[in-house]
Amino acid sequence: MFDISVKLGLMATGGAEGRLILIDPYALGIINDVEAHSCEILQLYIFDEQQQIITVALDRSIGLWDASRLEKIEVIRDVGDMIHTPKFSSSSFDY
Repeated sequence: MFDISVKLGLMATGGAEGRLILIDPYALGIINDVEAHSCEILQLYIFDEQQQIITVALDRSIGLWDASRLEKIEVIRDVGDMIHTPKFSSSSFDY
């Protein structure tokens, strides 16, 4: 998964290993790299207006990150019925 922000001048990517990586698309270099989740990142979104990155992982956790420092702001975990819906399979963003 990846998303690009022209306004912030960065690209964010994440995948099966659970790492969140920030890339400068103009200099073609990695800015920062962090272990965001302990499982696969299914979706990520750069929220330009708040300079934040939102990640959604396979284990039903949602991460909120500061896009400039790649620091974790908050992780939201679903503590609901894990028997019937053990994992996320997709996500959607709307603001």
